[in-house]
Amino acid sequence: MALENSSWGYWLNTVHTKPEAGGSRARLQLHMPRGEMHGFKAGLVYPMRRLIISGEDTLANVATLFGPT
Repeated sequence: MALENSSWGYWLNTVHTKPEAGGSRARLQLHMPRGEMHGFKAGLVYPMRRLIISGEDTLANVATLFGPT
């Protein structure tokens, strides 16, 4: 699977450009990677853990941060 079509690719390269992700970012105090492929914040465990701990791990929130697929 190509990086562009993956959840990781969406988190890494696209989510910071989506206005609807701004509310999740603020509520969960997330630092979005903006294409940076290093560090723990570039991985999917960082945002998923924040979603689970906050109790906001709904399908809508997961789709907002990781893409529609």
